[in-house]
Amino acid sequence: MSIIFGIKRPVGDVIEERHLWTLANATDRWAPDGTFVRVQGGIGMGFQPYRTQQRSILESQPVTDDLGNMVTLDGRLDNHQELRDLLTIDDPNTLDSLIVLAAFRRWGDDCFTRLIGDWALAIWSQPERALYLARDHAGTRTLYVRQTEDQVLWSTYLETFLAERISSNPDRNFVLRYMACLPLHDLTPYEHIRSIPPSQYLRISEGSVVQREYWTPFRHSQTVYRKDQEYEEHFFCLFKQAVERRTGPGAPIIAELSGGIDSTSIVCMSDYIRTNEAINSRQDFIDTVSYYRDTEKTWDERPYFEATEKCRGKQGIHLEISEPRFDFRPTSNSSIVPGIDSTTLLREKTFESTVGPGGYRSILSGLGGDELLGGVPTPLPELADELMGCQFVRLFRDSIRWSLANRNTLINTVTDVGRFAVSLYHRPSSSTSDVPPWFTEEASKRHGLKYDNADRAIPHMFKQRPSAISNALAWWSTLETLPHLFPRSLARYEFRYPYLDRDLAEFVLSIPRSQILQPGKRRYLMKRSLKAVIPEHILNRRRKGFIAGGMIRALQSQAADIRAYFRESVLAEQGLIDLSRFLESLEQSTALARTDWCRPIRATVAMEQWLRTGPTGGHRPPCDRDCKLVPSGGFEESADQSHKV
Repeated sequence: MSIIFGIKRPVGDVIEERHLWTLANATDRWAPDGTFVRVQGGIGMGFQPYRTQQRSILESQPVTDDLGNMVTLDGRLDNHQELRDLLTIDDPNTLDSLIVLAAFRRWGDDCFTRLIGDWALAIWSQPERALYLARDHAGTRTLYVRQTEDQVLWSTYLETFLAERISSNPDRNFVLRYMACLPLHDLTPYEHIRSIPPSQYLRISEGSVVQREYWTPFRHSQTVYRKDQEYEEHFFCLFKQAVERRTGPGAPIIAELSGGIDSTSIVCMSDYIRTNEAINSRQDFIDTVSYYRDTEKTWDERPYFEATEKCRGKQGIHLEISEPRFDFRPTSNSSIVPGIDSTTLLREKTFESTVGPGGYRSILSGLGGDELLGGVPTPLPELADELMGCQFVRLFRDSIRWSLANRNTLINTVTDVGRFAVSLYHRPSSSTSDVPPWFTEEASKRHGLKYDNADRAIPHMFKQRPSAISNALAWWSTLETLPHLFPRSLARYEFRYPYLDRDLAEFVLSIPRSQILQPGKRRYLMKRSLKAVIPEHILNRRRKGFIAGGMIRALQSQAADIRAYFRESVLAEQGLIDLSRFLESLEQSTALARTDWCRPIRATVAMEQWLRTGPTGGHRPPCDRDCKLVPSGGFEESADQSHKV
């Protein structure tokens, strides 16, 4: 990802160019293609390109126009040709950043909904004296902001804010939600620094801050065809386009290839595209990296990805993943986010020593396919639609079919549907059922620990179909887990997610649920559409296994080390956890091999390590009387707000 950053000062103040160069130094190690800055009175922008695609080679930012507007863009516009036609721009080599600037001049803030691709941007509107910060519909690029009375500072990398010598106190809301493995939304590890949410933009002008949503996963109408074949053809076309957009000419790309259908479909569709473009050499097929752990019986992926490699005639890179293990030794470099210790650094070094020599700048990921395309075989959203639509004959008929497929009783199926529908429309503002038992009651109450998607705004909720609400919640949940949100310490890659392509997502979110999934037929649409592309051994395999035993074994073997490490706990000292209850939960999990609190325990250990050794290390979290936090989910003085570790 390219790095964009900048400063906005009040009217009358002037920014010195050297200030921008100071900020640039913080991210210089991630910017192999240079640094460029521009100052215009009280507004200054910087651009550190990370060129990954052919069109990005043309970019020279920041760019301005004759009105004094200025823009920096990190990303790729997939519909640049369509936008040029609408804007009557004839030159096909016109920079994406200039297209954005022209679109903003034509449509104002309505332009954001027209920009299809993976991007984050900053626009300075000179006539309005307003700053716009925006991310694409899926948040495939990061973008952070900190606003004070003296200035607005923004960047796609958190390191920029630490270079400004801003207080690196941890954000308590983030700390708690991270340890509970809850969605983080717009929170960052640092007090007063917020993330621009996906599909939203922030408008900052003198005395006013407005945050608005320009895209939503809710579809206003369903896409209904007469024949199943029409769904299949449309899906095939859009999936092919999504892969093609992310595998075009540019810097080397490597694809993650597991033994599952999502990553395999991406790799095989890429091969299909290249074969049909008469590029017949298998050496031109995209490179792959696969992970395996022979000791994990529920995660035996190697036979499947090796069979895929044999089908495509090209062997990929194989990396063995070691058993999870806690390492309490200090790392040689401070991590910008929690979750990095000596063990994870060793894994990064292994990855870089094996994959790094290939010069790859982008990684293709299959994330999103499971959530959008029926990877979880539940009939509840579809049946709830029939219940809420008073289609009782269809509900009875389909409930029988699903009960037989799932070996469940009819009364249990219907009861589950009713409970599911109620849970969607009646979402309590808070709950304690999923709060780790070692959280102190005062910390949970004071810092607004809400569960789970209760603070997500759902427009006209009671007019939405249950399946539409379920799809939206799955979409939002997926966006919380994307790997680019948790940057690596040794190298930064541009992650690309074909399943999150906007055109593809809008189609999948708008079609009847019965096309996605049917009794005994998981991935119903996907398998029908891609049967000529996906190898048979993947098409017919049972659902992928999940790693479950490794973390239990790590807790059991290292329980004594964890207890010793927590003798002087920063989290306990600050009243965020009850140490005795934490150790009791650890004891129960290891003695009974219970997995329900494994992830929160791991996250609590990671947070304790980060508070001691990260950029906040050496500091204790601020005491309550000194805490002045922007409320979770918003910005100070904001108005008109739409609004897993």
